[in-house]
Amino acid sequence: MRCKSSRKPANRSDEEIPRRLDSLSSRSRNGPRPNTSNRAAGAAVILCEILIPPNYGPAYTQRFTGLFHELAEQDGVTLLPFILADVALDPALMLDDGIHPNAAAQPVILEAVWGVLEPLLIGNHHTPVGSTVSF
Repeated sequence: MRCKSSRKPANRSDEEIPRRLDSLSSRSRNGPRPNTSNRAAGAAVILCEILIPPNYGPAYTQRFTGLFHELAEQDGVTLLPFILADVALDPALMLDDGIHPNAAAQPVILEAVWGVLEPLLIGNHHTPVGSTVSF
């Protein structure tokens, strides 16, 4: 993912990172599980992975990303990998902030999501629960 600044985001000191990592771990173990009520209602659940800019530091960004994989496995839901994988490094598909996709990126994002979403919409669950989808 491209990011214009190499600085850590405001209010993110090096001492704060270990505390935030502990907080992320605690949330993955003890946080609310909305998937329970969604499944009880008969809904299929897809967890969409997001990535954060690298200026948060490698330890925090790796742990943050790892939580999506842990939660998908713990909750037995399908993990949809980062939907901007084919967008984020193409300046023609990004807004000037280098973080958010523009209108031209929407068909690419749709293609990334549709292969997982379409079978769920028509009730034909081809993606095994707890699996990671790749593009």
